[in-house]
Amino acid sequence: MTEKERGGLRERNKQQKFQRIKQAAQKCFETRGYEATQMREIAEEAQVGVGTVFLYVQNKQELLVLVYLDALSETLKEAFASVAEGWSLQEKLVHIFRLLLRFYARHPENSQVYLQTILFLQNKPGQHQDVARLNEYFLRELLNLFEQARRNKEIRADLDLRLAVQLVFALYYAALTSWTGSFSRLDEALQALPAAFELLFQGFHPLP
Repeated sequence: MTEKERGGLRERNKQQKFQRIKQAAQKCFETRGYEATQMREIAEEAQVGVGTVFLYVQNKQELLVLVYLDALSETLKEAFASVAEGWSLQEKLVHIFRLLLRFYARHPENSQVYLQTILFLQNKPGQHQDVARLNEYFLRELLNLFEQARRNKEIRADLDLRLAVQLVFALYYAALTSWTGSFSRLDEALQALPAAFELLFQGFHPLP
């Protein structure tokens, strides 16, 4: 085996171990909750030493963010893939954002920690970039839906699509943070989204 091959094998082993640690963390967070989970328990579940876990992450909070980013990436792909062609733009948006809210609702306490954490990632450039890349993917896919709606003449031809995407994302994020901040129940957030999109699409002007 050449040095290059040995290096490739070491890197694969490293990535496999990291994946095992993240899977163990996800299981522990979901069964015990974020606050109750200890790094020692994650290491035991992953069948590695505690020191090995700290070779990959600095703390439990960082590990939670990594777990959520992986899960959110898959959830987003599934949400956009499950959109039906015959739906209106509003129906597609409501479908996607409802799936995301329900994703966060599976483990509300963990979700609350994750959302609070990603607001303060300025000192963690690696994670900040990971969150930014996920958001860029999200906004890009939403923009594709708006472009398709414009081709289908569902929306105005002169509409600033990037601004429109930012507005619907802001409505979704407001519903999400309102729920995780305990200002509203999940069912209230789910019910509010369609009405909020309807108001956004119709505007504030009186009907003719």
